[in-house]
Amino acid sequence: MNIDTIIKLLEVIYYLAAIIGIPVAIVVFLLEKRQERRNREIDMYLQTADRYIQFLVLTIENPDLRVGDISDQDETIKESGFTAQQLTMYQILISTLEQAYYLYSTNSLRSSEYFWKVWREYSQWWMTRPEFRKAWEVIDPYCDPGFMKFMDAEFAKYQVVK
Repeated sequence: MNIDTIIKLLEVIYYLAAIIGIPVAIVVFLLEKRQERRNREIDMYLQTADRYIQFLVLTIENPDLRVGDISDQDETIKESGFTAQQLTMYQILISTLEQAYYLYSTNSLRSSEYFWKVWREYSQWWMTRPEFRKAWEVIDPYCDPGFMKFMDAEFAKYQVVK
């Protein structure tokens, strides 16, 4: 191979790299930025949810302050037979289940089928408990609509009655 052939071959490789490589690099860059943004959004959601659970714990620890979402003075609460503290504890459980559902539904945990299986078994165990269903009926207006629909469908599978 002479020098002219090598130079022409290098020029072809250069042009191919410019024509193919630059657009591919741009696409890869944009996909990485999208994933970073998505991860930030998920982190923000989880941090907010964790802070909400911390707030609920504080309302249980300080019931005299009456700052929680649930009040013993509420007629619905009185009729449910639960105390505000009991419902707040169920609210923490439901919020935790909702976080896991959110992570799975946004494909953040789709790669972990084992996690999803364990989570489903755990949530199904709670769904077979009548007091959990009763608490769900009082608390569910505060949940994400997609999670509510999912849970109601799951409750229907187990034919848990009110």
